[in-house]
Amino acid sequence: MFYRRGFTLVELLVAIAILGILMGLLLPAVQRTREAARRAHCSNNLRQIGVGLHHYHNVNKSFPVGAFEDRTLPKWQPRQAPANRNQWIRKGRCFAWSMDILPHIEQEDLYHRIIKDDPEIGFDAPENEEAARTVISTFLCPSSSSTVSNHPDSRLTIPLNSASKFACGKSHYGGIHGENMWRDSTGAVFFSRPPLPFPATPNTPPKGVFLFDETTTLADIVDGITKTIIVAEDTYHPDGAWIYSNNLFVQQFPINDKESRGKAIGNNMQSDHPFGVMVLLADGSAQFISEQIDYAILALLCNKNCGVAKYTPF
Repeated sequence: MFYRRGFTLVELLVAIAILGILMGLLLPAVQRTREAARRAHCSNNLRQIGVGLHHYHNVNKSFPVGAFEDRTLPKWQPRQAPANRNQWIRKGRCFAWSMDILPHIEQEDLYHRIIKDDPEIGFDAPENEEAARTVISTFLCPSSSSTVSNHPDSRLTIPLNSASKFACGKSHYGGIHGENMWRDSTGAVFFSRPPLPFPATPNTPPKGVFLFDETTTLADIVDGITKTIIVAEDTYHPDGAWIYSNNLFVQQFPINDKESRGKAIGNNMQSDHPFGVMVLLADGSAQFISEQIDYAILALLCNKNCGVAKYTPF
């Protein structure tokens, strides 16, 4: 008589163990492959932004203003009318450099839907709300969950005052306004957690390419366009929206510093990529910078005219 022989318990456990080991070996490789693809996509986003910036420069003979009529500046803050204290007059329009390059990154239709030339209509005016809510994939890093256009995190809610809020399409790529990293009494750059033995160096005059109400040209980047960062990832920027003038930052902390993540004290280079961030150089190339980069070298790369020779880690 023929008997069908099944698996013994020991054989079944061995088979499960082998499958578990194989899965343990394969999953990290799959995850690394997916992250490599996302990083390549992120690099391509930055290169598109770089092409847009250089095309804008070719047309206008300069890069766009970093922050146009930002309300943190006294002259653009809303104020009460002298004749009627209940009436508010004149406030800044708060447009960002990333809005200005829309026609140069295949978003010309969206650009023309934004009311830009009326001095009384800013980024947060009701007339601009529909356009401002638009999610632009070029401005989103694919390693972040908010890359999906209908994801609740793909828009940023900016509180305007106690009574209203304004939702804008996010930007994970901020313009470099400069750096205010810590230096000791000799001027040497170092990093230390607060409380600090020495204050951070003020970013005055601004050391970066994207300025408030001023433009910068390629000729102004004295240190070399292959050695100067002009845009970098900041996926945790609390005010990072492509239309909003706060879509720039001053580098102060190390890359991917978790203690400063998403806080007003430091809108810094932050990403969801393991071990570093993607940046855009002034020549239009995208590069990956390790979070282990020397703090002093990072300071130099954020400066368009530091006057010393730069070592580039890429």
